[in-house]
Amino acid sequence: MWHKKWSLPRIFVSVDVGAGVPLDRPLLAMISCGTLVAGDSELHDQGLSGDCVQRLTASSGALFEANFSSLLLTQTSFNCGNRPFHLLVTVLAAPLQGAEPGEGGAQAQALACLTSPPIHVDARRRTRGERPDAQSSDVRLLVRQRS
Repeated sequence: MWHKKWSLPRIFVSVDVGAGVPLDRPLLAMISCGTLVAGDSELHDQGLSGDCVQRLTASSGALFEANFSSLLLTQTSFNCGNRPFHLLVTVLAAPLQGAEPGEGGAQAQALACLTSPPIHVDARRRTRGERPDAQSSDVRLLVRQRS
């Protein structure tokens, strides 16, 4: 369970570059978020706000890293047919500078992609009446300050 107004935790992407990875152009890391529709093999983009594409920088030897912070979800599961969300981290080789459309290297090339387990995204906290079986420590419960 995740709430739409919560920032995602800091996400570190670390890539050990092996043989066959094109180092003639910059490597990028991209984070996206979407839902899967039953019977459909495509992920439907639901959007993230924040800096979702970063250049991977060399840290040591063949290790490249990027660091994502302050990302926010822009939709809720309720607005997407009650489907859970999945975060995707995609590693890309950037397009070649000056390449003509239709030539090899004119577009970014996906090198790897990882997906998260399902995440249910809610828009608001619930009252004790709406979740009578919830424990008092449940973060989904609205706690009102009494004066």
